Amino acid sequence: MKKYSIILTAVIGSFLFFNFTSQNQPNDNIIPEEGGLNMPVDVKAIIDNSCYGCHNTDSKNEDGKEELNFDYFGSEYSNIKSAGKLKEIATLTKDGDMPPSKYLEHNPEKALDDNQKALINDWARMEAKKYKANK
Repeated sequence: MKKYSIILTAVIGSFLFFNFTSQNQPNDNIIPEEGGLNMPVDVKAIIDNSCYGCHNTDSKNEDGKEELNFDYFGSEYSNIKSAGKLKEIATLTKDGDMPPSKYLEHNPEKALDDNQKALINDWARMEAKKYKANK
């Protein structure tokens, strides 16, 4: 009986120790972006591969960066505009309209599969809610 109590105490103690220490650690799965966007590592990898090339300040794609510029979140875009842009990202990727088919003809490796579309959609909608809450 004494042996059982010692083991049970050790298990509970270990659980509590790891539970409380992990709550005080930063979430390594989230990469805070300059400007306020928070991207999980898997979302950032997708954005970097399939979106950022056309949708950033240094892009040569004038139409792409005019329509959406990831560098503008938290600075040029208001919270309401950011929320709208994020909802648009969710819709366009979910519907398969981004990346555009013309672009994918020359860059098939940039295509999004269904899992990637779902990740972007879920992330963008959650981020949009954060921006909308901070009107």
